[in-house]
Amino acid sequence: MQDMAEIEKGTSKTNQHQSSNVDLPRVLIVDDDIDIVEEVSEHLESDGYDCISALDAQTAIKLVADNIDIGIVVTDIRMPGMDGMEMARKMKSDAGDDRDLIVIVITGHAGKEEAIEALKLGAHDFLSKPIDTQDLSKTISKAAVELKKLRNRREFMERLEDSFNEVAVALYTTSRELTSANKIKDSFLSMMGHELRTPINSIIGFSELLKIKSDALDYDRIDEYLDYIIMSASRLESTVDNILMLSADRADQLKPMASSTIVSDLLAYIKDYSLASEDGAKINIVIKNPVGDDIAKLDRAMVIKALSCIIDDALKFSPANSEIVIGSECNGDELILFIKSSGISKSNNGLGIALATKIAEAHGGRLDLTSTDETGAKASMFIPQK
Repeated sequence: MQDMAEIEKGTSKTNQHQSSNVDLPRVLIVDDDIDIVEEVSEHLESDGYDCISALDAQTAIKLVADNIDIGIVVTDIRMPGMDGMEMARKMKSDAGDDRDLIVIVITGHAGKEEAIEALKLGAHDFLSKPIDTQDLSKTISKAAVELKKLRNRREFMERLEDSFNEVAVALYTTSRELTSANKIKDSFLSMMGHELRTPINSIIGFSELLKIKSDALDYDRIDEYLDYIIMSASRLESTVDNILMLSADRADQLKPMASSTIVSDLLAYIKDYSLASEDGAKINIVIKNPVGDDIAKLDRAMVIKALSCIIDDALKFSPANSEIVIGSECNGDELILFIKSSGISKSNNGLGIALATKIAEAHGGRLDLTSTDETGAKASMFIPQK
């Protein structure tokens, strides 16, 4: 048992069994009720956890800042002064992206709705008062497993980034443009991190919420979360497909199979496809200057992939109610397919532009980015028609 002085100082009492459970995370218990603090601490220590306690939010925040081994925080929602969720947000904000912290909230029977709202704001799970010891052990055990997964995933991403760095250094060490190559490497890593982590985090987050508290969600909310998961999985699949196509180009496998294609039909299909996959602010996609029923020789699937990727990049950075223009022109023996948008930058180095450039070059053509009179740029794909 901890006396009042020990708890107020945030001191811990480590169980003798802890030495055989070195992989278990340290647990911080926060509650203004000393009886609950002692009850939870005593039970978790009997399970082999090292517990540390605080009776108020400010003390708890300092403990988390000073003890990097704290991985799980069990906190009452309602406390004098700063409440449990405000405290948790402060802890996570101070820790930044370099630390994994799982928060479990404690609520009375009358606070179930408050606990569910806490889950939506980032809490991992909740416990009801009076606390059932079996439920407590099960909840903390699940949190410990999840924390280990988060740490393993973080370590994997760090090793992956280290591998990218090693490969990039090996590739560009002998290059005369080492400085430029390093910028390309850093930009590529940043782009891949965003493109991959964003859908992965959505899939994991909504899946965990459904798994943990599906009984507390209505059918409409479950359906909404499933839609997010499916949408994020499709986006991830598309990103991986694009990366594989870039890899195929480096292996000399990106070979277009040209066939006769009606250009106006091609543009209409790209517009409909992009509108169907749009998941952000409402953007107006319009077709201008089509070359009528002219027929061009190109690999339809590859060109659709290239232009759709550019539009997808533009959608991410275009303001609401703006316009993306797609169209075509003829320049002698060249077909020009273009996209204009405020969401395209002349210095754009996104995955879509990179892939579209490779597809244009595979057709024997090129991709040009030029500034427009308006804010943004114009991406033009030149495809020879000889």
